Amino acid sequence: MSPTVKSLIAAAAGAALWLLWSVEQEHTAIRAPWTGVTLVASALCFVIAGVVGRGWRAVLSAAAVGAVAVLLVGPLVWEDPAVEPLGDESCDPGCLSLGAAVAIEAMVVAALAAVGIALRRAVGAVRGGRRLVAHARGDR
Repeated sequence: MSPTVKSLIAAAAGAALWLLWSVEQEHTAIRAPWTGVTLVASALCFVIAGVVGRGWRAVLSAAAVGAVAVLLVGPLVWEDPAVEPLGDESCDPGCLSLGAAVAIEAMVVAALAAVGIALRRAVGAVRGGRRLVAHARGDR
């Protein structure tokens, strides 16, 4: 399986967990510990997308999947079909537009994927450094 496909699968798992967290937040009155665990697991999936992916493809795939999740959360979680949709004029000054929410989510998950890439490269550098030290000592 290609690294890009692995990255997309990990990002999709992260988006699914984020959507599940949104459902837990919106439709349950109890703030149980698993709601926080779900959010952390979602973030870890986006980091894993960076670990298993390669460079810009992992960042781009995570950002795209995160943006799609934001577009889906409204109709799947927040909107009640029995309620008439309100226009933008009812939005208070502190609310985010859909475009801003998509951009913010894309940036956050891209940053998480970049953390995964940095972790993979750091581990590779440490392993490479150990091999260099062992080679310099004459160890086999």
